[in-house]
Amino acid sequence: MKRFRDLSIVLLLAGALSPLHASAVSIPVANDLTSDGVRFRTRVFLTNPTDTNRQVEASFRASAGTATISSTFFVPADQTVALDQMMAANETGLITLNAEPQVIVTTRLGSLATDGSSLAGAEMPIISQREISDASTTVELQGVVRDGEQTWTNLGLTNFATADAQCSVEILSGEDTLVPAQTLTVAAGSHLKLDDVLGQFGVTTAADAVARVSCDQAFHAYASVYTPASGEVRTMVSRQVSQLATDPVVFDALTGEWWKCTQGDQLKHWDVKIGPGKVFKKLQVQIDFIRGPWYSKMQDGMHELFWINRTKKWRTNNLGYMNIRGPNKNIWYLSTNATGTNLKGTKNKQFPEGASYHVNYLLDTTQKKASIVISDLAGNVFDSVSFSVPVSKIDSLGDWLIEVPQIRGIGYEVPSWGWSFSNLHVEWLP
Repeated sequence: MKRFRDLSIVLLLAGALSPLHASAVSIPVANDLTSDGVRFRTRVFLTNPTDTNRQVEASFRASAGTATISSTFFVPADQTVALDQMMAANETGLITLNAEPQVIVTTRLGSLATDGSSLAGAEMPIISQREISDASTTVELQGVVRDGEQTWTNLGLTNFATADAQCSVEILSGEDTLVPAQTLTVAAGSHLKLDDVLGQFGVTTAADAVARVSCDQAFHAYASVYTPASGEVRTMVSRQVSQLATDPVVFDALTGEWWKCTQGDQLKHWDVKIGPGKVFKKLQVQIDFIRGPWYSKMQDGMHELFWINRTKKWRTNNLGYMNIRGPNKNIWYLSTNATGTNLKGTKNKQFPEGASYHVNYLLDTTQKKASIVISDLAGNVFDSVSFSVPVSKIDSLGDWLIEVPQIRGIGYEVPSWGWSFSNLHVEWLP
């Protein structure tokens, strides 16, 4: 059974002090920041699904430029630890991790009401070497918005060099320049966060604008769109201008709403027009769900959360499929046919009725692995699994389909009446 530990316990043992398989990665973080009565907190989780302890080196540098805090520790076999002791309250900065490749890193930026209840959450960028932009390259962030005081966009810049970086930020809307090029200094090896970047430069309203960023040192840029009334945060990653011909594909559905599966409305089906000839390196699926009742006629039947498939051919083109089984079985599993053969990971776990979960599935051909991490909506890891998928790329082949909570009525597959689903987010990454 997967066990969860706070990192403070591990640090005492060590005597010291973004579905991504860690090696060397960095994560922008914030701890207990408050805006309009909403409290924000980034949580970073390290999951070791193997039967051997795995070593991690971690460091934190605050945006204010204070000295780096560092630690070396082990993630125990079949356990998850949380990096909750490296930041002070009201602090932002950058956590850098160097871990054995079997360790799975997940992040969650949670927004909390004044009573501590969870409002919403979003994944934060997990920056590996391939996400770092070279000095003097230009990247774009599309979807920068501002709607008065209702919704605005924050910008994050990370400098990965040992010298201070001079970064240029320009924001465009079609042929219009909303914010002329501004020069910002980002300290060496640190993270700079600009809240309400449009508002800071006097722009009150903008829809689907583009931020263009360039730095004279190796860097990374991302943005987040924030809606104060709901506490909802949505993150965006940057793309190099020279790579726009191989853009990632993003699909969102059920955003900010809960859809309940009923006998008269038991399936959501989407066709995603990607077409043949495109090649991707990663496929990520995220979704929130509330576990409803087990199907009364077959309580140990398969309640399927999602199915993502290229073309309409089931077996050989299933790229991701997850289901949960109830009493007498109490298992869940993930499967993929990315190699042409059905590969799967299975775990024993009980999912309490009425509980809410966030699912993060990643098929990563750069690591030749598939993984899935299940957490609560605040980001606390509930369970995880990973397994080897020896494939070097994901060929599109044609259009794709996604079904929630996919049911073909074959064998042990049963309806998920009374289960609820929200915030489906899918990315195909080149």
